[in-house]
Amino acid sequence: MLQEVDQTEKASGSGLPGGEISNRPLRFYWVADVSGSMAGSKIGELNFAVREALPAMVSVAEENANIAVQVRALQFGTGTKWITDAPVPLD
Repeated sequence: MLQEVDQTEKASGSGLPGGEISNRPLRFYWVADVSGSMAGSKIGELNFAVREALPAMVSVAEENANIAVQVRALQFGTGTKWITDAPVPLD
């Protein structure tokens, strides 16, 4: 039996028993405060943080071909509202 597993690993090239891991979504959910208390520099800092995070997330997606990085964002202030209707792929 062990020899059969070794043959599968060699054939797949992944080094994992049974072959590569199947594609799976990796979802990030952002919750953004857009209330009046975020006026001025605070909302600017939030926007900056999002812009800074995106390249790192894209890098993770590129380095891991078996995951599909997706983002969904929710804003809240006097109420809540999804900014995206569904998870959005990073591409």
